[in-house]
Amino acid sequence: MPGDNTEMTVELIAPIAMDEGLRFAIREGGRTVGCGPGHQDHQVGERAVPKSDKRVKVTLACEECKRRNYITVKSKVNDRERIEMKKYCRWDKRHTLHKETR
Repeated sequence: MPGDNTEMTVELIAPIAMDEGLRFAIREGGRTVGCGPGHQDHQVGERAVPKSDKRVKVTLACEECKRRNYITVKSKVNDRERIEMKKYCRWDKRHTLHKETR
C-alpha cells in the first residue's frame, strides 16, 4: 500500500554500475513502485548516506494566492538569504513568483 515501508533483498540478473548509497527506483507498468538507497550489507535502521545539517528544507509560498505549494532544500552556506523563484501555481494556473516562508 502507498506509504508502507519494507526491507527486501534482491538478486539482479545482470550486473550494474552502482555506488553504495546511490538511490534507485523500481518501476512497474510505468509507475514507481519502490525506491531507496542501495546497500551491499544493509543493517536495519542504518542510513547509507548521513544527512548533512548544511542543507535545510524550506517551504515556498506563492506571492499571488499565498498558498504554500512547494517544499525544497537549500544550502545554508551558499544561500543565507531567503530564496525566491518562479514556479507553477496550480491554483493560479500559471507561473508565479514563490518565496521562502518560515
